[in-house]
Amino acid sequence: MVAETPRLPNFVIAGAAKAGTSFAASRLSRHPDIFLPTHKECSYFAFADAPPRFRGPGDDLLNRMVISDLARYRELFRDVGPRRAVGEASVVYLSRPDSFARIRATLGPAAKAIVLLRNPADRAFSAWSHLVRDGREKLNFPDALAAEPERIEAGWEPLWAYRGSGYYTEALQTAFAQLGRDNVDVWLYDDLQARPLEVLHEMCGFLDVPTAGFRPDTGERVNASGVPRSAFVNWLAYGVRHRFKLGWLLPVPAVRERIKTRIGNANLRPLLFDPGHRAELIQDFRAEIDSLATLLDRDLTPWFSPTGGRSPGKPAASSPAFPG
Repeated sequence: MVAETPRLPNFVIAGAAKAGTSFAASRLSRHPDIFLPTHKECSYFAFADAPPRFRGPGDDLLNRMVISDLARYRELFRDVGPRRAVGEASVVYLSRPDSFARIRATLGPAAKAIVLLRNPADRAFSAWSHLVRDGREKLNFPDALAAEPERIEAGWEPLWAYRGSGYYTEALQTAFAQLGRDNVDVWLYDDLQARPLEVLHEMCGFLDVPTAGFRPDTGERVNASGVPRSAFVNWLAYGVRHRFKLGWLLPVPAVRERIKTRIGNANLRPLLFDPGHRAELIQDFRAEIDSLATLLDRDLTPWFSPTGGRSPGKPAASSPAFPG
């Protein structure tokens, strides 16, 4: 008897990095009619047949996580079963928009993409905080911004592009052109933070799965950033993605991930974004934000405010309700 070939996905969560993608993927995966593999950031369509060789500190982790072979990619979906919506989450797709042509060519004209966007200044600071958390970033934020062009030229992975990854408009135009405007839906991190369950239900509607009875926990941060209080606890929670050090003790992946998340969150001290640095960076992004507002036909003027679209009085920390 010939083994059945695993189904390929019919949607992707394409980015942006540090804009709520980890939260969205983890919660959508709890829907009984949605399948997402536990292997996040396989990044197949960005690196098909061309494995990356990023050379920044700790970048070898991404090099190892990437799946560039179609047969291996298919294996991620071996356990899909009868689920209607089958997807994967790889934030590099938005930063490498040529991925969308490969998505269409491989998955067909009905393929859908979920995109989450965050105020580009806050997204940049969150990405920097993420790499601080992992012990990879040694420069302060202004110096890291200044070093960005040299680092990217030297072949460091896209997460180091703090400023460069905040230019969304051109990538979205490519996604719309390749997949069709109706097959690409865009949400803002601000909305996900303010009304998480409603946004998750909207995503379900976009994926044509029912929302009745689907009420996942929305109060827990996922992939948070900050300064670890304990290096050992941080290593335990974040040192190796997709493998919990006590996996032999907690063999159920969902339980393992929840415990890892709680341990990691409790160990992090948020970093606060200097208001002056933030204001300067927002001004750098002004033209981009205006272009994005036109493309999406959405008022993004709250992004220019001191709170950047967050609720008044909420600090510009690297770990609000659910970064990542």
